[in-house]
Amino acid sequence: MSLLPVFLLGYIALIVFAVPPDGWLPALSAVVILAVGDGMFSDVVLRVEAEMQALRSRDFMHSATLRGIPMFRNLLPHLALPLVEAAASRMAFLLGGIVVLEKVLGIPGIGWIGYRAAQEGDFILLLTITVLITGLVAVGYFLLDMVRLVVDPRVRRGSMRATGK
Repeated sequence: MSLLPVFLLGYIALIVFAVPPDGWLPALSAVVILAVGDGMFSDVVLRVEAEMQALRSRDFMHSATLRGIPMFRNLLPHLALPLVEAAASRMAFLLGGIVVLEKVLGIPGIGWIGYRAAQEGDFILLLTITVLITGLVAVGYFLLDMVRLVVDPRVRRGSMRATGK
């Protein structure tokens, strides 16, 4: 589910990329259009909005507001985990969509190389790209676990009990 109409994003992509993009900035903007179009951006926005509504009703937020502490400073540590969870859960879809985006726009990148390797039967290169993308997704989930360890005190206490400290 996307908050933006897909046809509008397609129209923007056609106007901006009438010719294949040359350079890293237009290619990055193409990836941003893909992230918005495939629902990644809207998924993150909806998750953050739901988490903010849940946090605003908590007692510690009411007491912080009554004390005059800025709400953003209290919300930020609690929003870090849902943001990273949303990004990690959508990373595989984004990397898979990059293959299609590079093929359609003619951007010579890793997705385009993987497509060519599949066409020509170069299974070693295709396997290497698959392992690389799998590694990127695994790194994303590892970063999610590290953020969870830093942000959530219950996880820290559980890891201390497991090590015997």
